[in-house]
Amino acid sequence: MTIITVYNKKGGVAKTTTALSMGAYLADFKGKRVLLIDVDGQCDLTRQSNKEVKSPSSYDVILGQCKIYEAIRIIKTATDKDGKKYVSLAIIGADPRLAALDTALANAPDGSVKLRRAFSAYPELEKSFDYVIIDCPPSLGRHYLNALSVSDYLLITAFPEEASTNAIKELIDPIKTTQEVINPELKIAGVLRTRVKTFGKNTSQLFRYEEKKMLELSEELGCCLFKTFIRDSLSVSECQEKRMTIFDYASKYAPTSTAAEDYKKFMEEFLGTIKEV
Repeated sequence: MTIITVYNKKGGVAKTTTALSMGAYLADFKGKRVLLIDVDGQCDLTRQSNKEVKSPSSYDVILGQCKIYEAIRIIKTATDKDGKKYVSLAIIGADPRLAALDTALANAPDGSVKLRRAFSAYPELEKSFDYVIIDCPPSLGRHYLNALSVSDYLLITAFPEEASTNAIKELIDPIKTTQEVINPELKIAGVLRTRVKTFGKNTSQLFRYEEKKMLELSEELGCCLFKTFIRDSLSVSECQEKRMTIFDYASKYAPTSTAAEDYKKFMEEFLGTIKEV
């Protein structure tokens, strides 16, 4: 089982869309069994997965108020080559109490590794899923630490602009500290550029400038800047409104969606990269 956290301390960089698209791609196109975990009190991944915001949630799992399997909800099922039905995509949703997670864990000596303990308490999870993808809020609190405590890989999403680039720069020391203190096995898979505008008079010049900065920061983090980037697309917001994955939306409403095309290309590059990290 491979566990991936999608993160940046800046909001608006398509973390949630990326997490859901990764999970949907692995389930729909690779036949994998995928568990999504939403640890963001805004609950966007939960809602975009067309699931109700309710308890038990990741909050209950992290605080040890329920077993991890009790919080899993099915999104999609599929049938294998032998005709056997299986869960292809599932989620442990979020709820608004996660906004107070730092306070709830303030006096807990193991407050940064609660999620890892929940995983360890249910070893059968590894037999049930091939991938786990965690969506984090844009903060450096206990949400981030708990997610990284259990993760094999960290994927950083970034919008090619100064504020987003600065956010990556501010992550370098915290990530290195997390690797040293909490999870020495954590690897940084790379930086994915999202919401890239490919039109306008100054687009190419600004893009090259930010690309250079991101490439330098990726090298400092010891990871790659993915060659594939996700173009800004109306279909992303439209699939969010309809609570569909980008691939389901493209199949039904927008067969020429650039976002669906880009996420497919990115996932092929990503899967090739993590074998080499």
